[in-house]
Amino acid sequence: MERPPNINTPRSQDNSKPIDFSPYELNYNEFWGLVSVVNSKDPKITAKDKADTKAQLAAHNAALAKKRGTKGKEAYSSEELSHLSETGASKEEFDFYQNHFKGMADRHNKRKGWERIVDKNILENDKPKRPKKISKEYVMQERAEMENRDFDRMLDQERREWDPDLQRVVEALKSKRDDPEGKGKKRVVVMYQLGGGLKGPAGGAVVAALHEMGITPAIFKALVGSSCGLDNEIYYADGKESTYRGISIYYEECNTKKFLDVRPGRLDQIMDVSVVEDAMREGPKALNQERIKNQPCEIHAVVTPVNSGKAKLVDVKTAVNESGKPDMIAAVKGSMNVRLFRAPGTMVNGELVEDGSFGKMELQTIIDKFKPDDPDVEFSILVIPNTPFKKLEEFKASDSLLEHLPDTDLINSGSVGTFRKFQRVSAGMRDMVREFKEAKGVNIGVLWPPDTGLDTLDQDPDQMKIAVVDTIRDTVRQFGELPLEKIKIYESEESQDQKAA
Repeated sequence: MERPPNINTPRSQDNSKPIDFSPYELNYNEFWGLVSVVNSKDPKITAKDKADTKAQLAAHNAALAKKRGTKGKEAYSSEELSHLSETGASKEEFDFYQNHFKGMADRHNKRKGWERIVDKNILENDKPKRPKKISKEYVMQERAEMENRDFDRMLDQERREWDPDLQRVVEALKSKRDDPEGKGKKRVVVMYQLGGGLKGPAGGAVVAALHEMGITPAIFKALVGSSCGLDNEIYYADGKESTYRGISIYYEECNTKKFLDVRPGRLDQIMDVSVVEDAMREGPKALNQERIKNQPCEIHAVVTPVNSGKAKLVDVKTAVNESGKPDMIAAVKGSMNVRLFRAPGTMVNGELVEDGSFGKMELQTIIDKFKPDDPDVEFSILVIPNTPFKKLEEFKASDSLLEHLPDTDLINSGSVGTFRKFQRVSAGMRDMVREFKEAKGVNIGVLWPPDTGLDTLDQDPDQMKIAVVDTIRDTVRQFGELPLEKIKIYESEESQDQKAA
């Protein structure tokens, strides 16, 4: 069966060969690709195609049941089997995607004024190309096309060159997980998670997947993060349940005009990170700072001293706030803070700092700090970029006027600073990718998340929730682990009440 244009079907490098539908070969996106074929109204999809696809789904479910049967588990419970949709997916999973596809369409159709201006002129995902009104089916088709593009990138030679490097780091992590006594080969692994604004749910999903696979913070020598990447890591260090609560900040607290507002009345600062800080300090998503301090791994924030142009590392566990009191959240806030117009910055350890992206963090700084002196110890860095793979030439340096302005208190603050921050995150990836490729004496594995349409300034909560689930499943796949039976994301009681209303 050939793949019709714009239809998301299972992909294979050689279409003449049958696709292996074992649990390790058929990832979740491919599974939903089969689902889209069964549901398709495209005339190019014949009845026989649909019947063959249903048979393939059944074969996959049988293989998965057999695989899980070795551990006394089935692909689906008897109760779930009685509620399977016609596509073969559990009704719960099917409804999850359908409801959020509808939510994405409804949100788009209700946008107006400045929100539509942002959609058309600022976002870098598929939304600028959307018509004024769309349907749930439009969103489904849009995502199918996005996944097809993402898969095409995965087959690109440059993308495939990253896989062996990542697998060496994956092997190191799984080895440390499976050998807690450290009787085997000595290994040291550091996590380095980059920023990306509201692309952050991708990185949050990656560390949630690590928890699901039993790869806990204690396995790492250190967690190093900038901006939203550090947010994800600090919740990761607080435990599995806290990790999911932390991810929900993106699609709950950050889905408010208090956090992000592009209207002219907020030109002094369109993004207010104190919203995230408040969630970290109080309420159901408050961090347990004592538990985090007791983690054996080090935690370091990438921050930039105001007007210095050079980023530095700050030990989160020993950081103090402007009152001189121990306060790790002050360091986290400093790492993601774009200052209010002409504001002084965040005081951390007696120094005014701002977002880590305003300065350059040399990879060698991380290597020099954490690489063991013992040559027999294998040293690895797991890099989580919060952005899907692109070819090196696609990571273009910004030619915006904002990028050529000097590092000054005026330019790096207010809304100009917010836009400049995200331009730097994007443009800086080009230099980082080069550094990763050229580093010597260290295994550097970049765990590229799938392209799920996330954007640095896009607050769409339904899109974020789908992105979290898809990225968790994709991360598990990249680690070669058995697919998760279920993924339950966190939603606050207030959010659930709003949905019910």
